[in-house]
Amino acid sequence: MKLNNLIKENKKGEIFSWLKCKHIQRGYTHCSECLALDKCWFYSLKSPQLPHHPNCHCLYNTILPPTMKDCWAYMPIGKFLGYIFDEKGLLNGKRKIFTNCGFTIKDCVYLKDEYERQAIKAYVEGNYKLGTLNENGQQITIDICIENNGKIFYRGSGWMVRRNGLITNNTPITGAIHKELERKYENENR
Repeated sequence: MKLNNLIKENKKGEIFSWLKCKHIQRGYTHCSECLALDKCWFYSLKSPQLPHHPNCHCLYNTILPPTMKDCWAYMPIGKFLGYIFDEKGLLNGKRKIFTNCGFTIKDCVYLKDEYERQAIKAYVEGNYKLGTLNENGQQITIDICIENNGKIFYRGSGWMVRRNGLITNNTPITGAIHKELERKYENENR
């Protein structure tokens, strides 16, 4: 494999590559964070720092930049059916964001599919923000834009990086979003 296939330059002129984390077993004990990162892929400019603790033996191997065919995003339908459009109405604030754009419980499959499509596109382009790293893995935030009835919904969504190009949804709406783009979409919705 040629080095120029692994190392690229982005639009800002930054040199980047894609990395695959490898957990190196040393001794009898294992850090749950290290085990959670094993075989996870990251855009080199947005990857957890290694070593991330004093006895960390993990390392990164450079891999080919993934495509949308190499990766996949998974969001359980329950994130909309049993969470956003909860029949008990416990999450009225989050439901209101979607209902203001004209979405109903009938749109759950569309919303799930659109979230997955946009999330995987953003992930392979390196358009995500690193969040917390813990025993469950590395959290990332991906901004999602949904348009309906002339209104634009733009919010961050929470995802977890899993092994070999999989990301899974933690929450459809997070507090962390790109403020400049949010203002742009708010101005367009007036």
